[in-house]
Amino acid sequence: MAIRIADTATVDPGAELADDVEIGPYCVVGPDVRLGSGTHLIAHVCLFGSVQMGDRNRIGPFSVIGTVPPPGRPLGRVVIGEENTIREGASIEAGTGSGTRIGSRNQLGPHVAISGDAWIEDDVMLGAGVRLGLMAGIESFAQLTAGVDVHPAATVGEHAFAGGPARIFRDIPRYLLVDGSSSKVRSINLIGLKRRGFSRPSIRSLREAHRLIYRAGLDLNAAANRLVDLGHMTHEVIRLLESLHAQQSGRHGRAREALRRFPDAVGAVIGRGEGSIG
Repeated sequence: MAIRIADTATVDPGAELADDVEIGPYCVVGPDVRLGSGTHLIAHVCLFGSVQMGDRNRIGPFSVIGTVPPPGRPLGRVVIGEENTIREGASIEAGTGSGTRIGSRNQLGPHVAISGDAWIEDDVMLGAGVRLGLMAGIESFAQLTAGVDVHPAATVGEHAFAGGPARIFRDIPRYLLVDGSSSKVRSINLIGLKRRGFSRPSIRSLREAHRLIYRAGLDLNAAANRLVDLGHMTHEVIRLLESLHAQQSGRHGRAREALRRFPDAVGAVIGRGEGSIG
């Protein structure tokens, strides 16, 4: 099908638009933008800097993606996969390092704010007003409800759940559920795991791992030995223990803090304290 561009939209001649792209009224598309087939910018969407978007994405009104490059400074880019729904009023910054990456089939609620160099894998759900700090990350199938703040460089593990208004200062290990402003681990993400078709033995093993670590208070080595003895060392439990080990090996409970090489400007933001959300 043909490309459709509203009369009131502004599209730079350097932008690359695939077939069946639809650009609604009052959108602004910069010269270093590439849009995949079937992508729809509904209205008043602004794409600045380097933005690469795959097929069949739907971007809500008044969303701003990318950043106008500052004079003389390097700028990352925004790379978005396929079949994402980004609701109205979203803000996605490009950052100054590796850039911001969003996978495929994600659902981003209204007024979500994603800071530079953050990353989201696939099949993630973010509620209204969720904010991701600089270099924060969300693994696949995680769900964050409305109002959750994720600290810079914190990671939310795959199949994890965070209920608002949680403030995520530490990594959330895979398969677990946190709730409340203290983002305390409450249990495994039982409902989410059932919806995703996890088997009863897998869920039973994750429950036992959670009980040993968070209720019995065993350290990871002791818990791992106990889980082996009980026959609960499944693939999912191994991945849970991996994420817990990474969390505990990092700084301030964040694995990426130990690995990061922040540009000076990003490092300054990180250093402003636990309460700073970029």
